[in-house]
Amino acid sequence: MIGPEVEIGPGAEIGAHAVIDGATRIGAGVRVFPFATIGLPPQDLKYRGEPTRVEIGPRTLIREHATIHRGSVGKGLTRIGADCMIMCVAHVAHDCSLGDGVIVANNVMFGGHVSVGDGAYIGGGAAVHQFVRIGRFAAVGGMSGVEGDVIPFGLVMGNRARLSGLNVVGLKRRGFSRADIAILREAFRLIFKERHGTFAERFAAGGGPFCGQQTGRGDDCLRARRGQATAVPRRSRDRDRSRRGGRGGGTCRRSGRLTMAEGEASAPLGIIAGGGALPAMLAAAVVGSGRPVFVLALENHADTALLAPFPHQRVRLGAIGQGLSALRSRGVSDLVLVGTVRRPSLLSLMPDAEGARLLGRIGRAAFAGDDGLLKAIVRVLEEEGFRVHGVQAILSELTAPEGVLTQLAPDAEAEADIARGAAVCRLLGEADVGQAVVVQQGLVLGVEAIEGTDALLERCATLRREGPGGVLVKRPKPGQESRVDLPTVGVRTVERAAAAGLRGIAVEAQTTLMPERAATIAAADRAGLFLVARRFST
Repeated sequence: MIGPEVEIGPGAEIGAHAVIDGATRIGAGVRVFPFATIGLPPQDLKYRGEPTRVEIGPRTLIREHATIHRGSVGKGLTRIGADCMIMCVAHVAHDCSLGDGVIVANNVMFGGHVSVGDGAYIGGGAAVHQFVRIGRFAAVGGMSGVEGDVIPFGLVMGNRARLSGLNVVGLKRRGFSRADIAILREAFRLIFKERHGTFAERFAAGGGPFCGQQTGRGDDCLRARRGQATAVPRRSRDRDRSRRGGRGGGTCRRSGRLTMAEGEASAPLGIIAGGGALPAMLAAAVVGSGRPVFVLALENHADTALLAPFPHQRVRLGAIGQGLSALRSRGVSDLVLVGTVRRPSLLSLMPDAEGARLLGRIGRAAFAGDDGLLKAIVRVLEEEGFRVHGVQAILSELTAPEGVLTQLAPDAEAEADIARGAAVCRLLGEADVGQAVVVQQGLVLGVEAIEGTDALLERCATLRREGPGGVLVKRPKPGQESRVDLPTVGVRTVERAAAAGLRGIAVEAQTTLMPERAATIAAADRAGLFLVARRFST
């Protein structure tokens, strides 16, 4: 059914049983699928039949059973931009405004007056509160409840959606260059991960890209509201409070470097701890920021002496049910997996009953490479209701900064070995085998497999050739799950590299953990090695 006031542009297609009514303008090339409903009166008790409108931009797709209501009193316009996709059973309420290229997945529910920027993605089943603004190229995770505004380029998720990072996948799909994404990453780090100064001061120093200085739009600015980073129009506080029924802004409550929703600042951060000093370093930093922690120390892996100052419980690697019960009993919902773990055989794992059930859900990934297995573990943990975070999202200073970090820099021959090593290491990672390779004079002396970097360096010490020493290159696997098992270098890595007769170490910048940064650089200087962090090309 098409009402008398409807305008339909050239090339538009209207499917069977679709209903389009009211002062509705359908742009050129729009496709409306069967049983979609557009332009019916708003679900607003204040509406008394005033003349209001709907506008649908060119080439937009509106799938089956989607509903788009016309505007209500006041603004009077519901607008959807060009090249959007409104999937099945999605609801766009009165006075919403969607930019160009917005994707709204199945069963999404928008309250009235929601504003969505260009290129944003709203995951299936999400519910968005009225008057919320979602910035351009942002992403909302499926089944999320969005009460506060979302920064441009941000990623939010959860029952009460919280900022969890940048929408990097969406930015890549939209054609943002590596340089553009790097600019946004740095701005995000300065604003949300640095501890120095107030939020306003950090935003003034680094918020340019989020205000359109890099993307051509200047109508958004950031503020903190109810524990979320938000993107809202520049307007008076009184008008904003009136619009939201008197609820004013607040401060951005944070725990360590992890953005928290209001009321969750007292919930402990769960740390599943493997070997090494990094779990204790993380625990100390989080506790120092005012947030409690609870540590699951994996038997025969974690250093319990280092973890003794913190609330912790030892658990056998296979006692998965016992560990999850311990986390839940202490109110843990945010998790970090950190530290080295030697991969056990399935026969030696001896899972408890809950562990056996979860291993069944991991399935064939249990026989895959480390990255495939870890991705499956993260997936299952999230299905169990936990939010898994990378250690670098909490303590950004743990990663290697880009540049030459030591007094000694690589010469031309070493640069050639670095380039060769980066290429081989990528191929190695594509096969989900390892993250490190040693190259000397263009020859690959060894690649990392299940034995780890230390054993690789020990083996290469017996294989080195006469002449300038080799280079250890470490980088993440392509498409690696970045929240777990990032490559790591430390003082021991430097000492083993020197003992193997190498001349330097090259790592991927910002994605390689360097928890003892100053000590590691000092050790390299003492040993006469160079240490560089690069953004390797793909």
